[in-house]
Amino acid sequence: TAAAFAAVARGAGCAIAAIALSRPERGAVFVGCQAVPQILEVSIADGTTRTTIKAGKVGVVQLASVGLGFDEWLLSACPGSALKLWHAPPPSSKASVTQKLKLAGPADTSTCVSVCCQKGRLLALCADGTAQVDVFSVDASAEAPAKPASAAFALSSLEYMTAARFMSSPGQAEGRTCVVGCGPTAATCWSFRVDRPGRGSGPKTVTALFVVFAADLGGRVLAARPALPQTGAPPALAVAWGTAAAPVFASAKPSPAGGGAAVAEPMR
Repeated sequence: TAAAFAAVARGAGCAIAAIALSRPERGAVFVGCQAVPQILEVSIADGTTRTTIKAGKVGVVQLASVGLGFDEWLLSACPGSALKLWHAPPPSSKASVTQKLKLAGPADTSTCVSVCCQKGRLLALCADGTAQVDVFSVDASAEAPAKPASAAFALSSLEYMTAARFMSSPGQAEGRTCVVGCGPTAATCWSFRVDRPGRGSGPKTVTALFVVFAADLGGRVLAARPALPQTGAPPALAVAWGTAAAPVFASAKPSPAGGGAAVAEPMR
């Protein structure tokens, strides 16, 4: 896919910096590079460029996508610009990809974005290497506001979070969603009701359901992902820690003692 940028840029800047898979029915990937502010939709079947989207003034650093109905929704992040949510109709409609709305992005460059849908609403999040992850909740069918939409929730963390994503859990209560985040010193899980945002002008602060610290694992946290979901069980994480050359894997879940503590066990 890097070759697709050769027509608009040259050199090392053509390397892919962000990628988001579409649903299998669409058969494409959305990609961005640091050299140019365009997002390309590239066909998986033959590598041709289907669509070119101008996302900002500088290169694209993060992308995420989700399907809602027959449509695809794409979240993009560019340095110094608001987050942007794009609507991609099915290819059979011949309609263009259009910008739906802007989200108030972080002051620093985004390090990770994620998007999901829940009962007709789109949930988007952004991590930027600080001790907070911003979560936005928007109506996919509503008219776009004049100003960038503000975050509905602020997921607070005891450590810096460089990555975060939504996770599904069959056992979670109606109207709730879970987010897993991680940074070098910790992996964190949040669970909250998306239908209860803050009532004031600012976002609602959400504290962690549980936290796994690198010091308790015995080494630097490399990555964290949702563990295989089990009906009726609380959210659990799969955590990779140690060195990139020889990672160690552990499973983590909330401690029965509560208080945000976690129980971590080696994965076999």
